[in-house]
Amino acid sequence: MILDARQKEMWRHFWANDVKQRPLLMSQEHRNGKDRNIQGKYFKTCNGLYEQLYKENLAIHENTIYRGESFPTVRCEHGPDAFAAFISGTALKFSSDDKETNWIDPALEDYDNFDFSLKENGPIWKGMVNVSKYFADRAESRYIVATIDLHSNIDALSALRGPQNLCMDLIDCPEKVEEALKKIRALYPVVYNKLYEAGNMGKTGSSGWIPFYCEGKYTVIQADFICMISPEQFDRFAYPALEEEANFLDHCFLHLDGPGALKHLDRILEIKKLDGIQWVSGAGQKPMKEWMEVFRKCRKAGKKLVIYDVTTLDEIKYFTKELGPNGLIFHIGDKTEAEFEEIEGWLVKNT
Repeated sequence: MILDARQKEMWRHFWANDVKQRPLLMSQEHRNGKDRNIQGKYFKTCNGLYEQLYKENLAIHENTIYRGESFPTVRCEHGPDAFAAFISGTALKFSSDDKETNWIDPALEDYDNFDFSLKENGPIWKGMVNVSKYFADRAESRYIVATIDLHSNIDALSALRGPQNLCMDLIDCPEKVEEALKKIRALYPVVYNKLYEAGNMGKTGSSGWIPFYCEGKYTVIQADFICMISPEQFDRFAYPALEEEANFLDHCFLHLDGPGALKHLDRILEIKKLDGIQWVSGAGQKPMKEWMEVFRKCRKAGKKLVIYDVTTLDEIKYFTKELGPNGLIFHIGDKTEAEFEEIEGWLVKNT
């Protein structure tokens, strides 16, 4: 059993804007000092090393105790430019000395003559479907095959065109950019539904790279490119896609990445079907507790929050005092049974 009845009930109440006992808690304890990360996972996926990935994933799950509302997932990812590669039909590239990340060479030179269709015979699309099926066929109720970090909409166009070129295109030929984005947006439900089917999520429920559980269709939506554009450009080129993606899904969180994206937060919070926000301040920024203005704004708009880097009971007390218990998920990191029970006990008593 991947999730027990109690966990599923907690997630149902969460999505229904109801608190059952306490805010949700996500925590794991890793036994024997085992590495929880798979080295070179993109490289292995792109090169069809599925059996090796399968064994490495199982080793992680077998050496992990999942506490609270956490549960095991497998992410069948090729890399952050995968959605763009679905369109270009080209392979992802790796440097000779780094197998941890990859990219595609910009393929879009002429908007008028570029084919924005899904290339079903392309190596990355075929690989994504195949690896999802591979892991789903072997899951045996041990994990959920999660949706990937899609980087759709304007992020995909940025990869196809190159971010510098796209920034200039927004000024030089905005109508062509807008038309291209409409074609890319039309692919989102096609891509999601195929991965949902390949991963057998209709039977297991769905999850994503932020590993929440949903009995329907869930994933994380995002547009990291928005940190480089104005509010007016966001309204025209990014907002329509994010709204469409949220409307298509049963539940979703939006990944908001860095202070440069905050100028768009008010507009993002107007997306009615958006359930919640994952705020990531970025490296070198102030700690989470000092972003309370952002968190309060999200809660005032009725959006849920997942809060990271909150590891002590005192921090939990502070956030629940400031925000209340409803609509919160605390990602509290590695905890022993006793440490977890102390935090859980206080939340149950004070919710």
